[in-house]
This record gives sequence, structure tokens and C-alpha cells, in this order.
Amino acid sequence: MNENKDEFATRYTTESTSKQSVKVNKIILNETTNTRRTLQATIVLNHQNPEAAVRIAIINERKGKDGFEQEKPPDLRKLTTGERFSCGLDSADTLALSKELPRLYALAGIVGIDCGKNQYHVIKTTGSSNLSNDDVVNLIKLLENCGHTPGLSEKLAKLSPQLVENAYHYQALAKKRDGIKRFKIMINERCSEQEWQDFFKEQDWILGGIHDIHYLSELSDQPIFSGANFQGQGEKRGDFLACTPGNARFTSIVEIKKATTPLLQSQAYRQDVYTPSSELNGGLAQLRAYLRKWQIEGSRTDENKDILENAGIYTIQPMGILIIGNLNEVKQDRKKREAFEVFRYNQKDVHIVTFDEVFARAEQLLDL
Repeated sequence: MNENKDEFATRYTTESTSKQSVKVNKIILNETTNTRRTLQATIVLNHQNPEAAVRIAIINERKGKDGFEQEKPPDLRKLTTGERFSCGLDSADTLALSKELPRLYALAGIVGIDCGKNQYHVIKTTGSSNLSNDDVVNLIKLLENCGHTPGLSEKLAKLSPQLVENAYHYQALAKKRDGIKRFKIMINERCSEQEWQDFFKEQDWILGGIHDIHYLSELSDQPIFSGANFQGQGEKRGDFLACTPGNARFTSIVEIKKATTPLLQSQAYRQDVYTPSSELNGGLAQLRAYLRKWQIEGSRTDENKDILENAGIYTIQPMGILIIGNLNEVKQDRKKREAFEVFRYNQKDVHIVTFDEVFARAEQLLDL
């Protein structure tokens, strides 16, 4: 039996002995108190028959005062006519050997002649092609235990780049699914503007669904629009600086309010005439002030221009996006729906987007 074996994986240590051979650690087939039988395998580079890549020797050992020692093999030169020598294996040893050989050939086929001293795990799966749930759990545990092995990540990426890519995409997808779940909870709670800003900063992919903007996480959240550079201290501080995608990208400013912020005044100005809420008007005024400051002052400083233009990002009439409220407020009233939609349509320099619309677009992005 291999002393470095468990039910799922067998660990082998290899050491190159030449440019054409690699010695594998000694494998125990059978052991008693005073004797043991071991398998010594060598992976070889066989140009004439590449499949014949494993050479083995069966070694009988007896325990001495310094541990197990190899028994002296018979001198075949002393055999006389009619004499013979055999090294028999009982059924247990034969079974152990039959289990080791496929693993050794698998090791030889994948690793080949690897220079230096190395360690490998050969895993045994319960299915012919697809891993069972138990196999997956065992494989994850094995990778966790080997996580600090030098060069493991690089070798895994080299041997199976698709596996690494799938793991990356799964992790990214899991983050997005978690974001959607949290979004659904938050949109029905009385979350503050800061809580919403923190959420969109963490789940920055969500803002990419709003008019095809991309959040500039590598630049700044709560950017400075005048005074110092947008990464430092200054007079006007906003929520997010964003940009459009493409080879030439253009800046946008995102202002975030609350999902519970009213869109319209609760009472009609006149019969069936509804006007924007003070919070909506105030948010628009604030955002337009940021846009003016950014276009006139912030984006024109040498430092900001260097930072942005080196990244291929330019400021030409920056777009403003205001995230505010929820369409549930006007859903059941046709006059309110019309009043809000007409008002929103007439804002030529600013896009007004409600939180439920952002949520719906995020769900669509997740399904792509």
C-alpha cells in the first residue's frame, strides 16, 4: 500500500535521475512486523515505445536494527542448468500492484520527465467522466490542503486554463447573485444614501446597466469635482464618477438618493396636475451643479486631465445620472405616471433612473 494514499488521492514524490528518467517514491505493497514488500517505480522516456513509460522493481525487505533493509537478491550467475528463481506475489500483493500501475501510468502520461524533486496527487473518481458530488468535495479539500504549495496555481492554469477560467466566472457570478439578493432586500427597506453608495461601490457591475456606463472604481468614489484633483480634498464632492465604454470613453456623474425618496409631491398642484417632489428637484439641481463644476473646473486641471486622458477618458458635456425613488409610487395612478414620465423626458442633460429600474436592468445583465 502507498503510505501517502487516502481514499480519494494518492500522493507521489518524484525526483529526476537523468534527462530520461524520474524515480518515484517507494510504494509499500505489503508489510508485516519484520518484513515488507515494496514497489520501486521509475518513469522513463521511451522513444521507441512511448506507452512503455514505467519501469518497476519488486523489492523484498527485512527489518534490521536500522530499519528495513533490502534482502540480498540471488546471484543469477550461480544458477545451474535446470534451476530457476521466482519472486511470487500473493493475491493481496497482486491486487495492490494492479491498483498502483494505472496511477503510475497516469502520472507518467501527464507529468512525464519533470526535472528536480516534485510532488503530485493522482485522484480516483467514482465516475468514468463526470465527478460525483463526493469527488467534487474531496477535490476541493485536496486543493485547499495544497493551497500554499509553491507554483500550484501556475501549474493548474497551465494544465487546465479552462478550469481556472470557469472558477473565476463562477466566483464573479456568485458575487452578482449575492448582489441581486441584497438589492432586492434593500429596495424594500429604508436604507440611507450612504448605504446605497456603499452597495453600488461593492457591486460596481450594476451601474454598468444604466445607459451603458462603467463605474471607474480605479479612479474614485465620492469624487472631488472642483478644488483639488478628483481623488483628493476639495469643494464639491459627489457620489460616483463614471465613464462610457469604448475605445474613447467619456465621463459621467452619478448621484444616488434613496429608494424611498418621493418622486412627486403627495398633493396635486391643481386638479390632476402633479409636480416633482422637492427631493427630486433638489437632486437635479445638485447634480447639475456637479456637472458644471466638473466640466468647467475639475476636468480641466492639468492633474485630472493627465490622470483621465492617460486612461483614454475625456470630458465633453458630461452626462448626469440621478438614481432616485421607485416607480411603485406612480404605478397605480395614470396621471402620476404621465406627470413623472413627461418630467423625466424633458430633462435633456440628466437621466433620471429609479431604483426598481436599476434592479430590473441588473437582473437582465445577470441573465446574459
